[in-house]
Amino acid sequence: MGAGFPCCRTRKSSSCENGIPAPPGKNPVVVVIGAGLAGLACARSLQHAGKDVIVLEANPEVGGRVRHERVGGFTCDLGFQVIMDSYTSLRAHVDLSALRPRYFDSGAIMWDARKFYQVHNPLKHPASAGAAFASSALTWLDKARITKMVADLLLSVDTDLENLEDPEETTLQLLRKRGISDQALRRFFRPFFGGVFLDDTLSAPASLFRFYLKKFTSGRVFVPADGMGALPVQMASRLLPGSLRLDSPVQKIEVIGGKSASIFLTGDRIVHATQVVIATAEPTTRRLIQDTTPCREHTSTRVVYFSSRKSLYPDRMLVLPSGEDRLVRHFVQITNIAPEYAPDGAHLISATILRDQGRSPEDIVTRAQAEISEIFPHAAESLKFLHQRHIPYATVKAGAPPTSPWPNVHLAGDQVSSSSIDAAIRSGENAALIVLESH
Repeated sequence: MGAGFPCCRTRKSSSCENGIPAPPGKNPVVVVIGAGLAGLACARSLQHAGKDVIVLEANPEVGGRVRHERVGGFTCDLGFQVIMDSYTSLRAHVDLSALRPRYFDSGAIMWDARKFYQVHNPLKHPASAGAAFASSALTWLDKARITKMVADLLLSVDTDLENLEDPEETTLQLLRKRGISDQALRRFFRPFFGGVFLDDTLSAPASLFRFYLKKFTSGRVFVPADGMGALPVQMASRLLPGSLRLDSPVQKIEVIGGKSASIFLTGDRIVHATQVVIATAEPTTRRLIQDTTPCREHTSTRVVYFSSRKSLYPDRMLVLPSGEDRLVRHFVQITNIAPEYAPDGAHLISATILRDQGRSPEDIVTRAQAEISEIFPHAAESLKFLHQRHIPYATVKAGAPPTSPWPNVHLAGDQVSSSSIDAAIRSGENAALIVLESH
């Protein structure tokens, strides 16, 4: 990803000016490659257990794909991303209150056949329960079936969510089996979970859908007031001084007898370690472990930001336009949730684009603006293009993940887990446990 986002920058230690010495101490050194959420969680877990750790990050900032940019006084996250306070993994690594969370309302605004339908989660908004059940957004039968599905999930433990009768079952197959109507799929599930999975065909595993549905209904969704990059920055701040090395791209790894490793960086720098954890994107991982197998299929996405002096709508919720031919899968006036994302008197709109193949960036902006203006015509003239970002490697689809050929080199991140904040942190923790068990 791009470099030089001052809002996400973590100061480099002066101890790495001339090479990368091992941290003081008698413990063998563990090197973590990649300072995304998985790498940071792994490093902190190892340090908490008393291990000497060096974290090598190729970019001048931490976070991997969880970052943000400052554009003309606006805060633009690197794709539409949110944090769920129901992620149990966060508690060990982050002080949520220090992130200054700005919460969404639990619900959505659906736009179908030129009409608005609004629905709230009655578990989080009891005062809206009557309106939610009376709403024509979904049929009574859909509401009953969804309520039953949610109740079953809330009574389950997270580890049971993956224990399905058919592990190959997709989200769409599960919803069909549960009797969810085409109308509910069109109005809610495809635009909402299509944005979550970055795939509105709902071909994601049913186990992943069950996990997300439970977390969305049991917890609250928020963004940090200072942008999504505040999450990895806080995680990095909890590492021991001098253990994080930015601007340190790894060129190759040489393993000697499965007991030690030499990590070669640019500028003829070498780091020696007994254990290595690779927490990078899959293409980088395969290069470092010398695996020439093609990477698994992955999804890309694009986010387009617009500013407006006129508010589109007042609610703290996503807008879900229906229709398979739509370019904008969902959008949100993010300043309704976090006013800090824009200068005073301005609003910021984040639009998620799933299918932009063959379109020029200019065409994408024009069509996205037209689709949003169609829904909120009163603000059409006020809507101004601000910024767009293409995220080429957003989520990984099914397939054989990479595996390390060496016993002292371990993997973390979405190459061994699903693509979510919770999964990234848990994969880092799991990699740390493997390292500790091997010592």
